[in-house]
Amino acid sequence: MDSNVVKVTVEEPAVIEAKWGASASNLTNSGTLSAAFAASPAYIQLQTSVMLNEGITVLSGTTILNLNGKTITGAAGIDANSPNGVTPITVNGGTLTLIDSVGGGGITGGSAVTAPISTPGYGLKVENGALNIGDGTSTGNFTLTGGDASENDEIAEAGLYIGSGGTVTVNQAFSVKSGSNCDSYVNAISSYGTFNGNSKAITATGEIS
Repeated sequence: MDSNVVKVTVEEPAVIEAKWGASASNLTNSGTLSAAFAASPAYIQLQTSVMLNEGITVLSGTTILNLNGKTITGAAGIDANSPNGVTPITVNGGTLTLIDSVGGGGITGGSAVTAPISTPGYGLKVENGALNIGDGTSTGNFTLTGGDASENDEIAEAGLYIGSGGTVTVNQAFSVKSGSNCDSYVNAISSYGTFNGNSKAITATGEIS
């Protein structure tokens, strides 16, 4: 090999999933969506659609997540040893406000695969803390969709689950869907907490209970 030849390795730039910062006009950081939530900023804006192999849990703080016309999807189950679908985002404290400045975005739970026991992911889960659908100014529609069942005798999941410690307030129109591929009717929204909903603002595929 010619000793004067220099081999140059060009690394592909990392995909920027999200930008975040103090406000929509002050997005000073960029990286993965998981890193964005770990920083607990005031504002996160998606830059590309994201597949999450592990769900993100919000534990504290007050954050606006702007889907920006993009999607967040939980990974599907893999095999009988790892059959469950991923719930992309769980609120277990603090306040998350979900908006879409472009419209057409969404959050979808991962599908389950065939196994003795398997569970799809919810679209979005609020165990404790608060979720605001819309901030009162943004009007872009988005969809929360539950994960599909693995076969017809198993249960799909809701697009939105509200636990006993959770509060959801609807400030704008949005769509919510249950997962499919099951032989029973599934709730689009399953609520055991506080749901301050405007039924006229919700386009639901499945029941609201």
